[in-house]
Amino acid sequence: IKAILQGIYLFSLACLKPFIMHPNLALHRHPACEEFIQALHQCHVDHSVGKWFGACNDARREMDKCLVNEFLVRRELNFQKVKQEQARTRKVMEERAAEATAQ
Repeated sequence: IKAILQGIYLFSLACLKPFIMHPNLALHRHPACEEFIQALHQCHVDHSVGKWFGACNDARREMDKCLVNEFLVRRELNFQKVKQEQARTRKVMEERAAEATAQ
């Protein structure tokens, strides 16, 4: 199911690509995509006018794929954290309910 969701996300991203911008490309925010971000920046330096006519599209696509994968990994980690927190909260609530009925 993860592959299906990733495919849907990539497809929707491709459809909306002309209308959306990429997120902030600060290297400290995307350490896994540092190579692709630097390649895009270098392409923009090398093709200062050509970047407006598609000279850097390949670098942009590769960077976008990396950012999507990074997003999916981060989303999965956050999902696991939420599940653990919900389990902990549920346990505490059950303990409090047991204490209340015992009194």
